[in-house]
Amino acid sequence: MARRGVRCAVGLITGAAAAVIELPFVVLAGLAMLPVAAWPAGRRAILRFLLACARGLTKFERLRLKLWLRVSVSPAYTDMAALRYLACRWALGLLGGVVMLSVAIGLGYGTSWIYIWLLVDDVRNPGAITYGSLGGLFLLFLAVQGMFGVAELEGRLARRLLGPRHQEELERRIAELSASRAAVVDAVHDERRRIERDLHDGVQQRLVALGMLLGRARRSQDGDRRDRLLRQAHEESRQALEDLREVAWRIYPTTLDEAGLHAALETVAERTSVPVRVEYDLVEEPERAMATVAYFVV
Repeated sequence: MARRGVRCAVGLITGAAAAVIELPFVVLAGLAMLPVAAWPAGRRAILRFLLACARGLTKFERLRLKLWLRVSVSPAYTDMAALRYLACRWALGLLGGVVMLSVAIGLGYGTSWIYIWLLVDDVRNPGAITYGSLGGLFLLFLAVQGMFGVAELEGRLARRLLGPRHQEELERRIAELSASRAAVVDAVHDERRRIERDLHDGVQQRLVALGMLLGRARRSQDGDRRDRLLRQAHEESRQALEDLREVAWRIYPTTLDEAGLHAALETVAERTSVPVRVEYDLVEEPERAMATVAYFVV
């Protein structure tokens, strides 16, 4: 709470200092636009300069809000929105300055008894000092509440005038979901093609060779040659089974369900062609979806 109060205080003080610049800027901007109101070319030239200044001041305001008031505003706002924001924000800046002045006055009166007790030897009117200190503390309490209130108003004003509208936010969210869906579809398509390639290049070729060996064994009249072909066919069937198990393991490892993420990662390390050391520091087994993602990332 104390840290938040200090952040809000610094944010309002810097906001009041910025309002001293923003108020003259808004007044001068209005005065500059009056002579060229009926001259489109001059109006566009002056407005271009004013909008550039407004964007620079609003950039400082965004930094102040984020740093001290913990208010994040999207940078996707127009220059005209920045000018409208400055036209409204200077009033809140001055209000924040008045609130901080009230905080200083309340703090000064609320702690005045300490200074008087330390500096004055003979206190002649202790009742007035007590009433003054109590009034100062009450003013400090009200000013601190006002400080938090002005900070909240600062955030609402920035989100209202600079943040995207509800329709724009929905459109942005729809675009993000469409992009993520397209990425998922592409990933699934790539994975399907990889599985098809593994089946075609591995298992299918083994099964073709197995069928050819069995056909040659059936047509052979030599018993020794038939036995040799059957042994080759048996070896080919074992290799086909290994290839099929390899493809299934790369689609989803059964070890992940049976023994957990640690054992599945150790299996990955054992299958690599280079030396790999597994460092597993998780205290407990993660959830199934998280473990699956971690497994495939590794």
